Amino acid sequence: MQTPTKFRQLRRSRKIFVALIFIALAIAAGFAVRALVRSQSQIAKVSTQRTLVLAVDGVSWSAFQEAQRRGLFKRFKYSTKHVAPYPSMSHPSWTEIIGTRRLFGNRGNAHTIESRWFDLDEMRIADDPRQVIARQVSPYNYQRGFDYFFNPLIEPLMYLRGEKVYNRELAEAESAILSEFTGDRYVAYIAGPDAMGHTHLDGLWNYLTRLDSTVNRVLDTLATRGNAPEVWMVSDHGNASGFVEGGKERYLTTYSLDAAIRTAGLIRADTGRLVRDDQVAVVTIALATMVNVYFADLEKRRALAQAALREPAVELATWLEVRGADKYVVVLGTGGAEAHVRWRGNSYRYDSIHGNPLALPAQYVSSPGREKWISDGVSRQMSLNSEYPDALHRIVQSATKQVENAPDLIINLRDGFCYKGDLGQFVRMVRTHGSLSAHSSLGILASTSRPLPPMVRGDEVLGIIGLTPEQVLSRVAMLRQNDAATAEKPSGWLQTGRQDESRHTSYLKRARLIAASMDYFTYDVMRALYKDIRSRSSGGKERSSFDAARSAVKRADVVGGVKNNVDTLLSLLDSIDVKALPERVKKAEARAREIPQLSPLADIRSSLKSGPSAPGAGESARRVGMAMWTVPYFLDDILSGSEEDSIPDPRDFAFAKTWNDKTRGRIGSRPAELLADSALPQKLFTEIYAERKAIRAVQPLPFPLMYDPKLDDITVVYVPGIYGELFDAEIWSRGMRSVRDRLGARTLSLPIDGRCSSERNAAEIVTALRADTRRRIERGYPRPDYLIIGYSKGGIDATQALLMAPDVASHVSALVTLATPHKGSPVAERSDIPPELMRWSVSAAPKAACDTAGASHSLWASTRAAFWSAHTQEVARATRNFSVSFVSDMASAHPWMKITKRIGEFSEPNDGVVALSSSRFPMAVQAIDLGTVAADHISGRLASSFPQDAFL
Repeated sequence: MQTPTKFRQLRRSRKIFVALIFIALAIAAGFAVRALVRSQSQIAKVSTQRTLVLAVDGVSWSAFQEAQRRGLFKRFKYSTKHVAPYPSMSHPSWTEIIGTRRLFGNRGNAHTIESRWFDLDEMRIADDPRQVIARQVSPYNYQRGFDYFFNPLIEPLMYLRGEKVYNRELAEAESAILSEFTGDRYVAYIAGPDAMGHTHLDGLWNYLTRLDSTVNRVLDTLATRGNAPEVWMVSDHGNASGFVEGGKERYLTTYSLDAAIRTAGLIRADTGRLVRDDQVAVVTIALATMVNVYFADLEKRRALAQAALREPAVELATWLEVRGADKYVVVLGTGGAEAHVRWRGNSYRYDSIHGNPLALPAQYVSSPGREKWISDGVSRQMSLNSEYPDALHRIVQSATKQVENAPDLIINLRDGFCYKGDLGQFVRMVRTHGSLSAHSSLGILASTSRPLPPMVRGDEVLGIIGLTPEQVLSRVAMLRQNDAATAEKPSGWLQTGRQDESRHTSYLKRARLIAASMDYFTYDVMRALYKDIRSRSSGGKERSSFDAARSAVKRADVVGGVKNNVDTLLSLLDSIDVKALPERVKKAEARAREIPQLSPLADIRSSLKSGPSAPGAGESARRVGMAMWTVPYFLDDILSGSEEDSIPDPRDFAFAKTWNDKTRGRIGSRPAELLADSALPQKLFTEIYAERKAIRAVQPLPFPLMYDPKLDDITVVYVPGIYGELFDAEIWSRGMRSVRDRLGARTLSLPIDGRCSSERNAAEIVTALRADTRRRIERGYPRPDYLIIGYSKGGIDATQALLMAPDVASHVSALVTLATPHKGSPVAERSDIPPELMRWSVSAAPKAACDTAGASHSLWASTRAAFWSAHTQEVARATRNFSVSFVSDMASAHPWMKITKRIGEFSEPNDGVVALSSSRFPMAVQAIDLGTVAADHISGRLASSFPQDAFL
């Protein structure tokens, strides 16, 4: 800490102080790097000069040096290497530079490396291209730190040939800076250099000349106005090529990992889950200098790495190895070279197993009996000009999950090569990045006025400039998790942004259409539907039943048949008993055959239930129906908005203050108090629900939350209910996505078959959670703690699962059941979905064990009574239990629920399937009742106006 006197001396003697620092650097290089960074930050803090930051994507250190040799960017007198994280890609690098992770914790972490990514929770590829936009819509995304950015909806066009988009971006950026830079800082993001360097042969230097001219005009104009700023330029990573920058350019050579995968005895799976031990997923979409690989069985990594390293394009392979308490990163090089990188605190150990794949100086290489720990400062200094700059730090940073869904194996290609990703069918690459190499990794940090250290990391950039993440992310900084007890009292109103035409808000409003479509129309379902319809239209095997049904409708004379047989048809409606609906369908079919005009319709049922194509033959029809049903609710969501500039804040501030100041801490140490005060948990639930609905009402504008739980260490597990297959796992999917995106919690939706008994599904839940725990631990993540949300029958399945496996239950912090028939449902006893309808509408067959032990039996009142008589005390001891009940009247219920209400013949409030008294745990369990929500049993489907994103 500087004393006031020393601080004034420092300010008066800035040049002398900087000179002394450089002298110290020559004497003790390792110590001086950090000292200089710290001194620059201190100097920056006393500066009152305005700051302009040009965030230029993909300008490499070598290209910047060549540009300055050519006379460009002369204003930037000082420049240094900015080393990107590993893999050296934009998303993790800008996340580090802008500081979202430092400000928001896990919520601001880089969840993916690219738009196409592998979901380690689901063990499947998530290749929805809408993710490019959706991740930028997040309030915790690094883009919230840019004052200017080009329209991301158009930006991908830069990768195609042509320069109109580039010129448009430069013109927009110039205009934006001159008109909007009125405060003390401004950050302008320029995407063009990256795309131009990637795909435009011989185009980069003309572009950089135009960029330099644009910068000079902007700075000259600002100087003329009398408010010339201090200017910084920062890029996120390098761009490796197969030529020396400034020389003759040529395209990169593409490389495919497919041959190595086959040599290693593995099978590449591009869609769906990894379920077999020999399956791998390659998710690199860009034509990058690295390949990200994910495995069903991590023990297969070495075989693939060794097979790949025998090919001339591959230079290194790295992966995190976890052996009990021992964690280390394996680095394989060519010729059998292998080293292990270990870490403790800010020190590293580089153990040579065979050779020296990272080409570190010999004095820093450990061998058995001669272990050497290297301080972070020394490690950084020794690699300033190495082939793999700052390699030890970056490798460890990657291993400690700087990216949430970190690859199981990273294959590094040599400069001059690029992976043959999906974009290869559209463009050819001139330069690219991703690997550990210097050309891929080294971007720039340049200044018009200040000397800089020899190398900087992403998380140091803002400090050197003199900014903080809170300043750069000022639009959303109020969302960081502060002590709510010290928060300012709300004004009582929430701004809606109705007339907010700022760049950020305007983009978020436009992008909402794309982001929200991910909630309502999942990519997997839409792709399967498209594939199915395409197969039918092209004469696939599945065509017969589809065409037969369509032909039957065409051959029928529905109007004539009804007109001439009114009495006959009305007899089918006399005294309809909905409990005997399946029999009525059969009777209607027989009667239709007796009417010539309607007899073709009877062929529909027979065509769908016979022949080899019958199972799942109606799946596409069901999906089309669901999609059509969902469209109005999707449109209603994206078009809804307040017609006022502000709305009343629905929260009870006095209650929130008492809860955060006193009650929360007391309940945390004595949770049994909730059992004695049933009003408190229900009041808390109501207040949180109101706050979440308010988020929905004013989006995209943020506001500080009063109830903001820290869920970084919690995995929220969703267990679906009965017959969820009819909805393609859509029920509560939007709410679970909201939990992940807005609360930062990890979420896991279990693929439990809704057609199976609770006993069967309980075993599946135990297996799934054990497998998830194993996957997380063996990949270096902390052991997960689970909060289970069981919907409908899923709550029963989860309850029984916790009794089967104490080892799993010990890591379950709570079980919350939603509309679960703990004491049974009369609907399940009196009616059921016909098995043939399930087979026709769902292609995936249930497990064999489900044929003899169906799902409905688990919901009978007698079954539930027998369970509770035997296991009440066990359930009470297994974990903390909570319940939420749904209630809807006949008028507001979904049409299907109107039918089930008639079937159930309820005599008390209900949701159409479950009576209110049945949806609560038995008193002896000592569970917490969180109250009742106005909703019917299937409110969680996407074709619903129920605010499930606020509810969960």
